[in-house]
Formats: sequence, C-alpha cells, structure tokens
Amino acid sequence: MKKKYAGGTIYSTKHGTFLAQVNHCYHKYKLTLDTEAQAKAWIEMTVARLERGDKSVDLDVRDAMRAAVMLPPNVSLCDAARAYLLANPQGVKAVTIEIAVADFLADKTSAGRRGRSLEDLKSRTGCLARDMKGRQVADITAKDLRDWLDSGKKFSTNRANYRRAWSNFFGWCVRERLCAGN
Repeated sequence: MKKKYAGGTIYSTKHGTFLAQVNHCYHKYKLTLDTEAQAKAWIEMTVARLERGDKSVDLDVRDAMRAAVMLPPNVSLCDAARAYLLANPQGVKAVTIEIAVADFLADKTSAGRRGRSLEDLKSRTGCLARDMKGRQVADITAKDLRDWLDSGKKFSTNRANYRRAWSNFFGWCVRERLCAGN
C-alpha cells in the first residue's frame, strides 16, 4: 500500500512496518518506522530540514518518533521536554537570589536600561532578594511569589508591576541557566 503526503510517500511493508521516503534533488531519504503516524512525522520533519538547506538529515530519529506517538494528541514533544526539564532541573547553576538579582541589575545597567526602569527593577527585585534571602533561585516557586504578593497590601496595578518585573527577572534567570522555568 502506498500513501502520498506533502513531500513524501509512505509504503506499508509486509512486516507491518512503514517505509517513509522523501525525494529531494535526485536523492532519496528513507526510514522504516513502526507506525504510520511516525512515518508521517518523519516525512514532515525531513522535508522541513531539507527546505532549510540541511542536507545532513539525521536518520536516527526513531526515539523521537516513538516518544511523539506515546504522547496525547494535544501535547507536543517540545512540551514534554519542557515539562521534563522543569521536573528535573539538570544543569541549573546553584545561585542565591541575592547574587542573581545583583547580576541581573548589572546586566540591565550594562545593556543601557533607562534610570527610571532600572530603579523600578531594583525596587521590585530587591524586595524579593531581601525577603527570600539565602534561597536558591531554582527553588523559588510561583506559589512562593503569590504568597509574597498576598502577604501585604498591594493593589492590582502594583501587583501587576511586581509580576512584570519578576517575569523579566526569572526570564533572565532561565537564559542564564539559574532556573529551569519562568
């Protein structure tokens, strides 16, 4: 049996497997996979890589294809990898909140942030460093931040400004590998 997909063809074999094939510039890329869904995903990935100009199509993608099929239909492999990294923060540097805030502010200063913006960031991240002194950045949770916001009288605009500054800070922490997620 033969099925055509955009950029490729899937052949079902007599062994119950599926041969995925992509023809590109007089070259055939082939891979045998366990399911038709894996074959279709491999074709889509291979066509995308070839269109980007990547001629070194990695044929060792069986694990990724198997993993993608194991997931529920509305969860991508990237989402699963992100969830795994959040649950298993490997490669995250152990840095206290005080050091991270100081480095963050120094980075923003050297990037040429305006004085007023810097003062706002310093105020909103500084209170976080003061009240969570000694804690590792990777250990601070969204619940900790919500509890901190709920502990005092902060009006909705003020709360939104704190969240905006903290999102900026924790986004920087993710890029610096100080925590797994924002």
